[in-house]
Amino acid sequence: MTLRLNGKVIKPFKDTEFLCKGGEAKVFIRQRIAYKICHNPSIMIPEAKVKELQALSSPLIVKPIDYIFEDNDLIGFTMKALNDDCFPLVKLFTNTFRDANGVTNDHTVELVENIKNETHNIHNKDILIVDGNELNYMVANDFVTPYFIDVNCWQTKNFPATALMPSVQDFKTKGFSKLTDWFSFAVVSFQLFIGIHPFRGTASGYMKKDLAKRVRDCVSVLNSAVSIPDAARDFSLIPSEYMNWYLKI
Repeated sequence: MTLRLNGKVIKPFKDTEFLCKGGEAKVFIRQRIAYKICHNPSIMIPEAKVKELQALSSPLIVKPIDYIFEDNDLIGFTMKALNDDCFPLVKLFTNTFRDANGVTNDHTVELVENIKNETHNIHNKDILIVDGNELNYMVANDFVTPYFIDVNCWQTKNFPATALMPSVQDFKTKGFSKLTDWFSFAVVSFQLFIGIHPFRGTASGYMKKDLAKRVRDCVSVLNSAVSIPDAARDFSLIPSEYMNWYLKI
């Protein structure tokens, strides 16, 4: 296939430039630019949505930049490539990774604050993250700089989102809003502080599969009747303003 970027033919990618392949697309890295190429043009986000996402100017947001065409079909887009030493945010949930890399609670507080501040900036552009689950963030090797990924799935003015991972869903609420984004942030940030999901642990009358019911009934690990794994970090690590907020949520 012949791919074009800004009207110019893209030279064939080398095997060494291949990064990964998923169910919808494959990604190549060339000269610090990531090329995401969809397997099927029908799943590519519209050009109009790419344009609406250009309102996001923060370097922490890995958004679509330029379009990739195959003949007349819009088949992909370019993005900023992250440094090789970035890692998935979920690694910071585990004590093993934190201990091996000297990650402190001060790092966690700063990282959470940075995610919070950037979320405010996103909302100020009238854009919603919607599916702000733990897999949609990367972190720099300073342990405090977050990168927001999977931005093409965010909700913009004319393009509603359609998916939300159950792990960060507020099952008491219908639809998407800034408040549902903040609920997702609460779940992810809690895991950064404590290492476990706020609606896990063992609660009498609930099974592991009862996440939605636990959320609706507000039976979180902050409930004294819920037992939590030994690997969970101490609640005292949560700053008081966050703990008060979690209790209200």
